[in-house]
Amino acid sequence: MEKKYESVTLDEIARRFPTKEACLEYIAGRKWHDGFSCIRCRHKRYSNGMKYLDRQCNNCHYIESPTANTLFHKVKFSLVKAFRIVHLVSTTKTGIASTTLSRLLGLRQKTCHLFKLKVMQAMRHQEGLDRCLEGLVEVGVFETGNVYKSAKGEKKSTRRKILLGIEKKGKGVSRMEAVSCCKATCRKYEEFIMSRVANGSRIEAENKPSLRHIDPDKECKLFLTDPKENKGRFTRMVRVRTLLTNRLKAIHGHVKYLDYYLAEYSYRHNRFYMKGEILDDLLSRMIGHAPRPRLSLIM
Repeated sequence: MEKKYESVTLDEIARRFPTKEACLEYIAGRKWHDGFSCIRCRHKRYSNGMKYLDRQCNNCHYIESPTANTLFHKVKFSLVKAFRIVHLVSTTKTGIASTTLSRLLGLRQKTCHLFKLKVMQAMRHQEGLDRCLEGLVEVGVFETGNVYKSAKGEKKSTRRKILLGIEKKGKGVSRMEAVSCCKATCRKYEEFIMSRVANGSRIEAENKPSLRHIDPDKECKLFLTDPKENKGRFTRMVRVRTLLTNRLKAIHGHVKYLDYYLAEYSYRHNRFYMKGEILDDLLSRMIGHAPRPRLSLIM
């Protein structure tokens, strides 16, 4: 097997990032690979700070650490364990629950859950980093979740609608994108197509009232098809939908922050052949991403 298709092992992670200093060196190298630029005054010259790898602007004297203005900002536990979480989330094919991370790393489940949300935030579709679906694209909507009775006997529902788009290639699915929504309205379809489908694509979808007046304002051709008249037309869509639903139920049970888990599934699916490089790719996305406070993650 070629080296680029080999997965990164835990032993290799331990060799690459054995200490906090090694993690800081990696973050600093990625963050300032094009040279230092002060985030306050954009000055290019700096001096060393008091802490390891901190940089102090020679103009405004602002001190910036390697983790500042990244998703590693103010991490409350060891960076070594933070890198292990990124590795486990990015390379575990079926996904990994925060309870499992807690047992493996000796951290509180809530701590692992909140940091995992940061990792999944970096996995979300970002304009400029991720290419849109192109060519022959299928777009559809389905529901996930359950209806149950509370302790007081009241009916409660966790059902959510998911807009799903797949890029067909040959007999398989090359890429996919998924977002959650309360109602699959015409506006939601338009927003999804505008943000996730490239110009000039051919879009196929089920013939539904919410799609008949869609105007995505793109050079895309939209074809509406009745699945009852064309059996087997959306078989690949059904396959991806079934795998996604089963994954959410089997690994995570009830999912509260659905968009994060959809982003995680799409990110891993779209990088199926990126084995050894997926960890570096995700770490780079986290380093280049603006920090996210706790409340902004769970609201």
